[in-house]
Amino acid sequence: MKFKSMATCPNMPTEEELAHARAVLEQQSKSALYAKEKAELVCNSCGKTQLVEDSAYIESYYYEHAFGCTGGAEWHRDTARDRVTCNHCGVDGLIGTSPLSTCTNLFKSVKTSHQGLD
Repeated sequence: MKFKSMATCPNMPTEEELAHARAVLEQQSKSALYAKEKAELVCNSCGKTQLVEDSAYIESYYYEHAFGCTGGAEWHRDTARDRVTCNHCGVDGLIGTSPLSTCTNLFKSVKTSHQGLD
């Protein structure tokens, strides 16, 4: 079976439009990578700055003791107590509920801190 002609889709982009879209996406990707590389944190203790990608992020968890037959006995994430370790003075500074708590992949390392077991 042979087709005489293929019907063209009215919404299909042209080659020029595709090339432009690829260029825009590549530029956006490069600018996001540049922003990641240049993001800095300022230490509340010593006042020095460090790059996010060179920092250690510490996630905090707290334990809820068991109660009743099925309640508790589990760990909960506490983003308000998340910390970043300063590379200059070594102090773990609280960053609270920062947007950084959702971008832990930007950090050099991510550690966990479990609190609340007696």
